[in-house]
Amino acid sequence: MARAQWQAAVASLDPHALVFVDESGTPTAMTRTPARAPQGARAGGQVPRNRGKHLSLMAGLSSQGIQAEWVLEGAVDGDAFVVWLEPVLLPSLQPGQLVVLDNVGAHHRAEVPPWLERHHCRLRYLPSYAPDFNPIEHAFSKIKAVLKRLAARTKATLTHAIAQAIRTITPTDIQGWFQPCGYHLSYQ
Repeated sequence: MARAQWQAAVASLDPHALVFVDESGTPTAMTRTPARAPQGARAGGQVPRNRGKHLSLMAGLSSQGIQAEWVLEGAVDGDAFVVWLEPVLLPSLQPGQLVVLDNVGAHHRAEVPPWLERHHCRLRYLPSYAPDFNPIEHAFSKIKAVLKRLAARTKATLTHAIAQAIRTITPTDIQGWFQPCGYHLSYQ
């Protein structure tokens, strides 16, 4: 029921006004598992034994691209979310935009709705268990594929690799991620 209500509610919205916000964990031990080698030869490579440092990427995705990206060490909790939201996300928003969050507990902070209202933005939560309505999940998938290829093994190199990965996102990617989630972008 909630999924159908979401689809009906967003059908009348301008998809260019949507900003999808989420976070994604990125350990320094991310490694590509498929490999190629000449026939009969074994593919070489190294995989770290431990997971290494864990960084979290917080960002928004709009029809214009990734915005307000921020990397922090460790997992995102409610405190980290509000520390990022006010000085990083809010200045990147335009009046009239609709910020879309998933239902993770860290996003349900009392400060969030008033801050968005003061910036003349609105807030909507996705239905529970609905990552298929969130195009930023596709962006994080591409970012992680690039990170696996770059094989960054320290906090500094992983932070730099995240910035590199974000720069690989194209308008065609964004349109391709919005469409299957039910948001039809048109570019003039």
